[in-house]
Amino acid sequence: MREKRPTVRDIAQDAGVSIATVSRFLNQDYSAMSDATKRRINEVVTERGYVNQKRSAQWLSSSPR
Repeated sequence: MREKRPTVRDIAQDAGVSIATVSRFLNQDYSAMSDATKRRINEVVTERGYVNQKRSAQWLSSSPR
């Protein structure tokens, strides 16, 4: 059985930050975000293998067929 993909909520919970903070991180809006918070979120994203579905969909729709 396949393991469930991590969600933004999962990443936020594991990193100990809000969903909004994870969303800002994923959208590369680092204003008012400490380096420690960025590192913590990045570690969780990497460990959990998070894939931003919105960006994946954009990439797939823009790729040549």
